[in-house]
Amino acid sequence: MIKNNKWLLLVAMTMIACSDDDTVVVNETADGLPLTAGSADFSKYVSLGNSLTAGYSDNALFIEGQTNSFPAILASQFALVGGGEFKIPFMNDNVGGLLLGGNLIAGPRLYFNGSGPVPVSEIPSTEVSTVLSGPFNNMGVPGAKSYHLVAPGYGNVAGVALGQSNPYYVRFASSPSATVLGDAVAQNPTFFSLWIGNNDVLGYATSGGAGTNQLGNLNPATYGGNDITDPTVFASVYSTILDGLTAGGAKGIVANIPDVTSVPYFTTVPTNPIPGLPSANATSLNQLFGGINAALAGAGLPARYVTLLADDGNSATVEANPLLIVDESLINISAQITAALTPIYGAPTAAFLGNLFGQTRHASNASGSRDYIVLTASGLIGTTTSVCSGTI
Repeated sequence: MIKNNKWLLLVAMTMIACSDDDTVVVNETADGLPLTAGSADFSKYVSLGNSLTAGYSDNALFIEGQTNSFPAILASQFALVGGGEFKIPFMNDNVGGLLLGGNLIAGPRLYFNGSGPVPVSEIPSTEVSTVLSGPFNNMGVPGAKSYHLVAPGYGNVAGVALGQSNPYYVRFASSPSATVLGDAVAQNPTFFSLWIGNNDVLGYATSGGAGTNQLGNLNPATYGGNDITDPTVFASVYSTILDGLTAGGAKGIVANIPDVTSVPYFTTVPTNPIPGLPSANATSLNQLFGGINAALAGAGLPARYVTLLADDGNSATVEANPLLIVDESLINISAQITAALTPIYGAPTAAFLGNLFGQTRHASNASGSRDYIVLTASGLIGTTTSVCSGTI
């Protein structure tokens, strides 16, 4: 994929040093040597990517976030060694959010109000159909997957309502049929940064696996928003992007895709956040789950439930109990559960429990089988939902 291209990896650049008398000395490194670009040419720096490149933060894109995007920070340092102007397709405000024909299609940014994240009260003013005059150096498009960077029409306003184009790219695409890569290459960059690919798997993860792994499907036009991109498609598209960016001799940096399960969205909520139950509740639930485990053992299947802990009144010794989750990959044993619980609860209740717990299990934090609970689940844990009129 990388062929014989020589890549410049920018690990750190210290651009300003201070002397003992607090006089600012520019264009020198910390050791007093003059700054130099080395063999790199930063006169035309173009950055490609998604929200990470655009400066998306607090669940929105807004001016302050764009100003502090990593490409903008790099460009400010490149300017000390010959870097040129770095234009950004700024939003209209610091509210975030988008309008299409005056109608809200993306909400404003969030802020922490002391108890949780909430939207700011101001109304967004950025109209998607108002196209900016480019070209722009920051080509980061929030929500873009790898293959979107080479997709004609990704900036066509007519496709926004249909989910066929991206409203952020619509604002600065050179034409309705343009591609992100084409608009970047047309600027004849001398240096570039490319960070793309996390959305090719992130949507699947953040949706709790609601999408499809498209392994073997080489037609991304058939993919859903939460699907995992086929590796062959990704490799082909990535090579196309790199070939296009380096065709004119430009050098650049590429960033790897982080492990999506390492981010706080998947690690903040533990698999066992439920405190010890009142003794009577723990006893009845353990009786229920024990009966189901017995049915599983009779069918030659492993246990799916652990013994829940009762609250003994001592906060220092109460351990948390795991979440109960539906796992669609499990064999559905509704019939076996119904049969096993009928002598205990009677036929109607046993049938209800069989249908309810046929594919459930307790969440696991064990090595090799860890469940990741998404952050949005935190608002549901501990709440009560009525599922039937009876009691067990």
